[in-house]
Amino acid sequence: GFLGSEAIQEHIKNGVSKKRVGLIVQGAPARENAKILDENENEIGVVTSGCPSPTLKKNVAMGYVSTPFSKAGTQLKVKVRSRIYPA
Repeated sequence: GFLGSEAIQEHIKNGVSKKRVGLIVQGAPARENAKILDENENEIGVVTSGCPSPTLKKNVAMGYVSTPFSKAGTQLKVKVRSRIYPA
């Protein structure tokens, strides 16, 4: 094997607890460490990066969420400076 192969085999065997997702934030840009929330505003993840997209003319972000919330089209929310925005 190689360094880290045991961890990868474990993920293949048992799955992962978090997955990376892309978000379009309908409000202020979400920055690193902003909380990602489910529809009931329970914390389910965290933003790792975010910025305005000149091409899309929208605010975009990337982050990690609990695996059950990683499906494309899942309605999420992002908490930015004590305000909550759909994502």
